[in-house]
Amino acid sequence: MQTSLKFALYLHIFAGFTALTTGLVSMFSKKGSKVHITWGTVYYWAMFIVALTALIRFQMNLRLIFLAGIAVFSF
Repeated sequence: MQTSLKFALYLHIFAGFTALTTGLVSMFSKKGSKVHITWGTVYYWAMFIVALTALIRFQMNLRLIFLAGIAVFSF
């Protein structure tokens, strides 16, 4: 079980970094352009993975409920 939680943590970190970088690219490109649409889609799915892995890591631990809520509401 610990291996899967560690994998979820690494995936969460990677997806968060991906969302951060692709969100900036999409934000500073012209709205409606091919670049904006492509990187915006990548951003969307990266944020989906961030929210999903946050819920996996949460595991009903009351210390992490605030962080899991931030991840879900950010999505």
